[in-house]
Amino acid sequence: MTQTQYRVRGTLAGASLLVLSSPALALAEEENTGMKLLIPNMAEFVPACVAFIIIFVIMSKLAWPAILKMMEDREKKIQGDLDSAEKSRNDAAVLSQDAKAKVAEAEREAAEIIARADVGFATIWGLTDCADTIQEFADEALKEKYLPRICCGATCSMDLTEPDAGSDLQSVRLKATWDEAAKCWRLNGVKRFITNGDADLHLVLARSEEGSTDGRGLSYFVFDRADGGMTVRRIENKMGIKGSPTAELQFTNAPAQIVGERRLGLIKYVMSLMNGARLGVAAQSIGLCEAACREADAYAASREQFGHPINQFVAVQDLLDRMRARTDGARSLMYETARYVDLSASSRPASRVADILTPLVKLSASEFANRNAYDCIQVHGGSGFMKEYACERLYRDARILSIYEGTSQLQVVAAIKGIANGAYLKQIESYEARVTEGLAAACNEKAAPAADRQRCLEVLRKATDGYRRFYEMAVADGTTSERFEHATRALAEVLASIVMGYLLLLDSQRDARFLKSCRYFVREAIGQVNRHIAALEN
Repeated sequence: MTQTQYRVRGTLAGASLLVLSSPALALAEEENTGMKLLIPNMAEFVPACVAFIIIFVIMSKLAWPAILKMMEDREKKIQGDLDSAEKSRNDAAVLSQDAKAKVAEAEREAAEIIARADVGFATIWGLTDCADTIQEFADEALKEKYLPRICCGATCSMDLTEPDAGSDLQSVRLKATWDEAAKCWRLNGVKRFITNGDADLHLVLARSEEGSTDGRGLSYFVFDRADGGMTVRRIENKMGIKGSPTAELQFTNAPAQIVGERRLGLIKYVMSLMNGARLGVAAQSIGLCEAACREADAYAASREQFGHPINQFVAVQDLLDRMRARTDGARSLMYETARYVDLSASSRPASRVADILTPLVKLSASEFANRNAYDCIQVHGGSGFMKEYACERLYRDARILSIYEGTSQLQVVAAIKGIANGAYLKQIESYEARVTEGLAAACNEKAAPAADRQRCLEVLRKATDGYRRFYEMAVADGTTSERFEHATRALAEVLASIVMGYLLLLDSQRDARFLKSCRYFVREAIGQVNRHIAALEN
């Protein structure tokens, strides 16, 4: 079975068991492939055993058939592309790449839809991506042992963080020693803040080289909970995403098998996961953005003050428009990034673009989720502060999105290389060329008027010129100067606005409704550039 087939089937089977075991109940509905939360955060109000019984009965009767149908439709569509590729040797490479891109889009769309209902459950479901690491780096014996189990619904976790090793994974101390008699590795130590820590299968980062102190002494291991040797010391009582168990784990002579080669655990295998992990959190963030938009829109349309629905007041409508623009922009950037991430394994140029876009989409989408959740409560007024309304839960769930899988500050650090070597500007130039080409070509009847798109393009060009000036001022004392370091986040945010502006302008060539969101990012980009240049000048 190919990697693509494993991922598609694993998505289906993994979602099957994970939905039924999630403490938050999601009810699927056939409305723009959307999902509604029927009983938010059941785990906060009902004992786990009772919640599981209720969830099992209702999910099996109502929600799961709709989710399964949606995912099966996706699988059939993608499988059709793969079958077509097999029928034609000449077109196989092209169709294979196209199919990979469609897999990426389907995975992220599914992640967004599920996060729209509950980010906690989306977190558990998304960890089935651990199968990718096994498929890509493990030997054939481990693939045959674990991949079929994941496809049949075995849950997964990625065990990286320790009490003294959070963002600094080079400081991991959990020890791995070879047991010659048992022909396996033995894991000893503690992992902390492990999402889905009670999973069946664990990918564990551990120190295999005696006396080492940096990332070159770390290897990657797969541990099966059924083999024993691991204890869940506690389940954390979190602010949000309560449907996802976050655990502290104690490994005591736990048997494990190495994934790939020694010493490459962090510098190769974990690093290869980062693009996918950032993209997964971006998809969750966009799902929450969309949920916040829908909650705010529905409330603003039904709530009346001074004899009118509050969405007729300019101040409220402005909030709603900003929320929608952020969601559209982040979604467009996510799909663009997903294509490059999925093609990066077979294309070095695609890999370079993926490396610069993933920190940008993770930074932007997670920050937008927090802003949208904040604005959603603002639209609700005092009611939004009450637990009876979903926006209160969204506000709590959003906070983790700009923290896990790399904080927003670390995403800025990850973006610095692309800022300094001009990679972002090169990508922006490619978008400009595509937009210009689209203006010259005949568009469908749903496209925004060419004159409106031309005006947006001209402003985006001014914003790009402003960014170049801002960058030159920031690096006047060198890229290692304090001046540049203070400006890096501002540079990243300006770049994100320009990139999303161009992507939405491209989207407006097929649907005029995206032009409104494009204009939001055009204004943001110009405003950001002018503010930051003024700040540096003064």
